[in-house]
Amino acid sequence: MEHSPSRALIYIQVFFEKFHATWPFLHRATFDPDHEPALLLQSVMMMGLWLTGKEDARRAATDLHSKLLVSIHQQRDKWEAPSQHNAEPPAPWPMATYQGILLQIIFALLQGNHGLNLQLTHELPTLPLQLLKALVRTCLERQMFFYPSIVAQFTNTLPDVYIWVGVEEVKRFALSLYKVCRSCQVPDIGASAPGRSLLSLANLQFAPPDSDELWHASSDLASRLAEDRSAYGERNSDARWISQTASVLQPDGGFCWF
Repeated sequence: MEHSPSRALIYIQVFFEKFHATWPFLHRATFDPDHEPALLLQSVMMMGLWLTGKEDARRAATDLHSKLLVSIHQQRDKWEAPSQHNAEPPAPWPMATYQGILLQIIFALLQGNHGLNLQLTHELPTLPLQLLKALVRTCLERQMFFYPSIVAQFTNTLPDVYIWVGVEEVKRFALSLYKVCRSCQVPDIGASAPGRSLLSLANLQFAPPDSDELWHASSDLASRLAEDRSAYGERNSDARWISQTASVLQPDGGFCWF
């Protein structure tokens, strides 16, 4: 399979045309193939290869997926270890690594014909399942789904547009990870608590992402955010956090509908 720079751009384009509409957790306007970390770039290319639908491209995607899974697993000590909550400034989260891992887990679901059980959840192969559990555990330990911790990742000296993109990326990553968790059967969870998943709405201590229309904007994003600054703060108040709905939508002891 040819992997020239021009071919790579084709697969990246396929990714954003076919995958991004359903899983919009990467910011297309700032995604730069020349500067993205290798894991994320290769994961995006892998998904693009698969979504071309061509047999040789899908074989190449499957081979790349297998290699990246092993590499991610072998380097767990570099991304899985919890950060120091009291560190000043807070230790930066390796978001590109986590985004790449999430793409590998989603690919594992897409790749096979995994049968549905009565909960309408899929079974992941052993290695992707281990990575999913490790990723969720790491994100929770690093308080990545807690809005004040998200904001603390970005200094006030950054332009507002960079802070907005960074915060929105974390939110969209978290919701995509939640969606995957709700789609997967996790044996040691499901056996004791049918209908439960690795993540619950109570874990999502942030407001819903901003509009998709803003997320997909490019040229005038900075000026529009400047005009909307105070309203954006109100939209992120703790009263609007997704976790506030948990007591109603996921009551303790009741059936889990969401």
